[in-house]
Amino acid sequence: MSKTNSNTSNNKQNKAKDSPNTEIAQNSQQATSTISVKTNQDGTVTIDIRQHHDGKGGHPHVMTGQVDNKLVSVGLTHDPKKSKNSANRKLTVNPLGKQEPSYMQRKATIDKPSSYGKEVRKGQLSNSDAKYAKKITKKAIEKYKAKKEKK
Repeated sequence: MSKTNSNTSNNKQNKAKDSPNTEIAQNSQQATSTISVKTNQDGTVTIDIRQHHDGKGGHPHVMTGQVDNKLVSVGLTHDPKKSKNSANRKLTVNPLGKQEPSYMQRKATIDKPSSYGKEVRKGQLSNSDAKYAKKITKKAIEKYKAKKEKK
């Protein structure tokens, strides 16, 4: 490997470490990560939002982590309930910057990167909403790992 390629590789690694949304708790053995909850001066947390493509066309998702070669995200919606009896969590701040109320689904999604749109939008979550997203992300990653170990 030439010196230039080595430097480029190191620069990419350093940029990933320094990025505000990648002050991520990483464990190299398990290849997992979750979002950092760094509060801005206005009490919000800056997040990445990507479209998750599903059978219904897709919804915006807050990108919350990574496990193995898959992405972990939490869906956003305008519906207060997912089904008859399961309420979504009402968000303090609409991450998409709209005036209407926004809700976060109660479970995180773990899916391959090709299931997400390439466009990354920035949004805002309140500190408490970001902590909730981090909590359900950790729970989803633990469940994913347990299921993977059973195989």
